[in-house]
Amino acid sequence: MITLVMAAIPGLYPVWMITEQIVFSLIMIGVGDFLTSDHMREVFRKPES
Repeated sequence: MITLVMAAIPGLYPVWMITEQIVFSLIMIGVGDFLTSDHMREVFRKPES
């Protein structure tokens, strides 16, 4: 999330770097969403103490 905020500051980075940061952030959001899905939580349950 912080990379998206940094990329939104005008003139801070070149256009290619802003594009790279946005694409990478979207990929990481997708991975995080997949890893916290109900299916993954069911497959990898927390060990019982």
